[in-house]
Amino acid sequence: MNTWTKAVAVGLGAPLAVALFVLAFMWPMATQTPKDVPLAIVGNAQQVEQVTAAFESTKPGLFDITTVDTREGAITLIEQREVSGAVVLGPSPELLTAPAAGTAHNAIISNLRAPLQEMAAKAAAAMPVPAGARPADAQPANTQPANTQPAGAPTVTVTEVAPLSASDASGMVLNMSVIPIAMGGIIGAALTSFALRSNAQRLVALLVYTPLAGALVTGLVGGAFDLLPGSFWSVAGVYALGIGAVSCLVVGLRSLIGKAGFALGALFVMLLSNPLAGTLAPKEFIAGGWGYVGQYLPIGAAVDLLRSVNYFPQASIAHNVWTLAGYVFAGLLLLGIGAARQRKLMS
Repeated sequence: MNTWTKAVAVGLGAPLAVALFVLAFMWPMATQTPKDVPLAIVGNAQQVEQVTAAFESTKPGLFDITTVDTREGAITLIEQREVSGAVVLGPSPELLTAPAAGTAHNAIISNLRAPLQEMAAKAAAAMPVPAGARPADAQPANTQPANTQPAGAPTVTVTEVAPLSASDASGMVLNMSVIPIAMGGIIGAALTSFALRSNAQRLVALLVYTPLAGALVTGLVGGAFDLLPGSFWSVAGVYALGIGAVSCLVVGLRSLIGKAGFALGALFVMLLSNPLAGTLAPKEFIAGGWGYVGQYLPIGAAVDLLRSVNYFPQASIAHNVWTLAGYVFAGLLLLGIGAARQRKLMS
């Protein structure tokens, strides 16, 4: 291929690469369907059945409902990240929300207040009035305001079980955490892979780089900017593990199959793990079950772990920790294989 043909090929290939990046990042948002929002309902069997039927008739498949016996049980499920909110039925109806569970889930669950209030008003209106009793606010039909609810209708209260920190009221910091984890991992892998020729030296560099990178990122995000409420060392551990998972995997691939391995690892992180991390759209909303696949990829596991560490200390983190540790181990294993191959070639 002569230089002019090569120039044309590069000019044609570059836009395709851009289109591939756009496709990878826009596809989860363009194809998302609100569904399977985990919701707990507290009440007796009849109440739960009526509310579930009402939700299913208006928004089929929107909620994945779990029945709970008590309000305390619902709060526990929220704190353990088993559900993203709860509806408490009965004489004092209540909506339990968890803004820290995610913007999309919280918006959908918060919007339940109006239909729940309407249900409570209808239930109050259907109750028989004792003989001789007359509601205090009863007025002629033609003079009663349209928005007046029946006397005795309870007001649905809203309680935030897992609120976001005041410095990150929109929850954007958690979503933007993909940047230091993904880019931090790739930058570390690039410097380690191309500045050092010995695989042993690369291993030492990774062991030094990942904890320091995690501590520095946490010092900026959680310390200087005060954007994350979790303890310094727990957040630093998450960043270090996430960055380490990415950098170890990419360096391992680079060690095993050369420059093509680095490109393969970087593309895996940027075009697959990043878009499916659950920050562009909740994992339940992404088409084809790919959102759940994303939780087994390094960026998705790291961001999910960061959410639990900062806002849901009662939630299990075993899946996320073992997933990230698996990528670290896989990367180090590839690095070891590459080192053995390197020694064999030099002998």
